[in-house]
Amino acid sequence: LLDGFLFSVSAVILISLKSLIVTNYKAVIFFPLVLTTMFLSFKHIVPEPMLIVGFGLFSVLIYRYSSRLKFFSVVFFIVDWAKLYELFRICLVSGAVVFGTGLALIPVLKTEFVDVHNWLSIKEFSDGVIFGQMSPGPVTITGAFLGYRISGILGAFVAILGIFFMPFVHMVTWFPRAVKWLSAQKWISSFLTGASAAVVGSILVTIVSMNSKSYYKPMFWLVFIASFVLLLKRPKTSIVLVILLSGVLNLIGFSAFNAI
Repeated sequence: LLDGFLFSVSAVILISLKSLIVTNYKAVIFFPLVLTTMFLSFKHIVPEPMLIVGFGLFSVLIYRYSSRLKFFSVVFFIVDWAKLYELFRICLVSGAVVFGTGLALIPVLKTEFVDVHNWLSIKEFSDGVIFGQMSPGPVTITGAFLGYRISGILGAFVAILGIFFMPFVHMVTWFPRAVKWLSAQKWISSFLTGASAAVVGSILVTIVSMNSKSYYKPMFWLVFIASFVLLLKRPKTSIVLVILLSGVLNLIGFSAFNAI
């Protein structure tokens, strides 16, 4: 008898939902929210009163900002997420294994961006390094510039996030303790020598590659040697000033050679 009552009451309750369904079934979000509510209620993840109020507010936001949501949905589909993921992975790995100086990132990024994936030309990559060296944050600006050239604003953000995420994790977790332990090891000096040599060698190869089309130009050697000697003799000289003066010197030399 009680089961019969339960069956009929269930039917009555279900029929009472008819008016709600008829009123709202044309709304695009109605049935997705129904299914989501069923799942969350069945799993007891969220209490029903919170679901009612929460999805009510959610619906208000959806309809109020529907034009913006359409924009973001279009953006979602036109963005090359596969490229962004690969960009993030490269920068994440590069940032995780960087050693000694932020400049150690340059050979790794050059290999991946220019040689492996062909996302950038060597000139575009060199431009990014130049802009970086002219700024207070060389690694930040270089990473942002290269990321932007590869995938726009999102690419710049992803590149910076990838480069600095792992160093941040290292510094707030294991690295301080590791440094204390390593400093007491006799072999660490030899290790640092070999690792430093690898960093220097990698950077030198990258420099050679970046200037491969300029070695036959007399102005290259003039500007290069002058800049090198100046920074060697006066290491506190502003890098930005040296780069700007080098550009002006090269422009004057180029104009003089053309005039001749």
